[in-house]
Amino acid sequence: YTPGEHNWRQLLATPRENVPPTAADSSKHAKWEHEYKARVADAAKKHEPTPVEFPPDSPYHDWANQIAIDWRAVAQKVKGISGLTDVQKDQVDKVLHTKLHEMSDYLASQAEDIAAYRHDLWRLQNWRDAPEAASLPFYQERIATKASDANGQLQTWLTQVQTLDADYVAGLDHVFTPEQRNEAAIATAFREAVTDPHQARLNTLNVGVTILIIGVGACLLLGLFTRLAAIAGAVFLLGVIASQPFWLSDALPTMPQYIELAALLVLAATGAGRWFGLDYFTYSFFNRFRRPRT
Repeated sequence: YTPGEHNWRQLLATPRENVPPTAADSSKHAKWEHEYKARVADAAKKHEPTPVEFPPDSPYHDWANQIAIDWRAVAQKVKGISGLTDVQKDQVDKVLHTKLHEMSDYLASQAEDIAAYRHDLWRLQNWRDAPEAASLPFYQERIATKASDANGQLQTWLTQVQTLDADYVAGLDHVFTPEQRNEAAIATAFREAVTDPHQARLNTLNVGVTILIIGVGACLLLGLFTRLAAIAGAVFLLGVIASQPFWLSDALPTMPQYIELAALLVLAATGAGRWFGLDYFTYSFFNRFRRPRT
């Protein structure tokens, strides 16, 4: 279950300067804490679950809110599956509430590191905008090193949230009885409830990309339709390079793709398969039907 990875690129991996809170900021935070404690106390009196909220001024607030929204949407879909009892629906709510608390506690423990990470992104942005960024080689190395370090921090949080995603889905699955899991209609409905439409499209795209890569590699090894295979591979690599622009903090290095792209263009230009591959036979076959020019 990865609903666009909860939009972390827009909500977490964005620059944010670390500045000391002003008096107004401190007052606003104190007001939120006071009101939140009142809501917690009110829930305890009514024997209701403790509300899960995130400090509005926290560096992870927007991302955590999106995760909570995504999880609640999944819970509503699961509770809407035909055949669930009221007791099972209450169990779905309990699983959701437990995981929300786990996610809240984890991100709260990482608040300082997340604030430092977003501040590093802010510094990186300023470095890239500096006039000397394009002219001094050591400046580019400094930017690349800092971006790599920041990306390593980010992957830690993404991996942990992915683990929480998987645990959440497993907890929802345990709500169903073995008999319900064996029913095709319920199993299909559950799978659709916990699978994001974007991820389903990505899965289809992954299958297509896998077929393309294997097909291009096999054709190049056999020397079959070498020119077409090389062009298809070059177009694919151009897409990979375009998807990793160097100015993004989490962009991966694409130098190996540039080298492979150059090699594929050479193969497309020379028609190598005609000498030591199956294209020798295909080329001869198609040329039999050509009339010689007079």
